[in-house]
Amino acid sequence: MPKGIIVTSPIPRSGKTFLCAGLAGSMLSTSLGVEAVKPYTFSADNKDQDYYVHVTKRQPYYDNIYINDWSFSNKGHWGQLIRACKNMAYPVLLESPGSTPAPLSFETPVLDVTDLSKALEWPVILVSSAALMPYEFTTQAIALLKLKETNILGFVLTCSEKIDDIKHIEDISTKIALNYGVSCLGIIPFSPSISVENLKQGNNIKLVENYVDLHPIQTELNPVLIM
Repeated sequence: MPKGIIVTSPIPRSGKTFLCAGLAGSMLSTSLGVEAVKPYTFSADNKDQDYYVHVTKRQPYYDNIYINDWSFSNKGHWGQLIRACKNMAYPVLLESPGSTPAPLSFETPVLDVTDLSKALEWPVILVSSAALMPYEFTTQAIALLKLKETNILGFVLTCSEKIDDIKHIEDISTKIALNYGVSCLGIIPFSPSISVENLKQGNNIKLVENYVDLHPIQTELNPVLIM
């Protein structure tokens, strides 16, 4: 089974797609085989996969699992997701749909990203928006992940809008790391040249390379060299 990392967030629109695309694009630029994938989504109109292609220049090679309403997700969809993950050709950065507590199978017992992490034995990276109650939302998600004994590789804060007091965000990230024992992998500043919805790549890859600690991520994925 391929290596993988699940990228999740406390709430939607926190920067999961941006981070997955940037990480995969950075490693692919050095001929390391890593894919950014999102095979399980709650909307057929989702632009995330198009953004991955735009940044990484690689087409998806798996079938998407679309669910119009998360409350209709079931064990059949869950089984499809597990099979898709186990059949990935390269190490992957898997973007989870919705948020950390969002059910990936609504049937009893309800299964979420913590169960996916255990089933695949893949750790998670938590991505939070630095512009929207970063301490509260990040620590709530970390508490849930720790309660379910999930392997947390670290967390990343993304500035989805311009933040004047970046020192305050740095203090928050330090406080979270110390209080919860989870490493901060980086704080990514705002860039108006990037838009997932409008497929604007801008300086995505450079921002990720400059502001995220890539070493633990590459070590976990153990990417293969592609020619």
